[in-house]
Amino acid sequence: MSATTPDGPRTPQAVPDPSDPAQLEAHVEETREDLAATIDALGAKLDVKSRTQQRLRGVQDAATDDHGRPTLAASAVGAAVVAALTAVVVVVVRRRR
Repeated sequence: MSATTPDGPRTPQAVPDPSDPAQLEAHVEETREDLAATIDALGAKLDVKSRTQQRLRGVQDAATDDHGRPTLAASAVGAAVVAALTAVVVVVVRRRR
């Protein structure tokens, strides 16, 4: 039997000696820990709200400086979006005349 960790496959688990209760208990405990880690990893992947919030924080951190103000790059992107939208509105209004 082999186990998988979030970092990838692990070395195969040694098969415990069925006549040694201590080995069996250690094997059961290791299996429980592996299962708990797998469940935690699946739970983290399925928690869309937390993943979205983490991604949003990453974007916010990239777009603001240490004082929470927009960076020059973020301001430039914002200005470009406003200019593009203005150009689209002007073109649409002129075509309707």
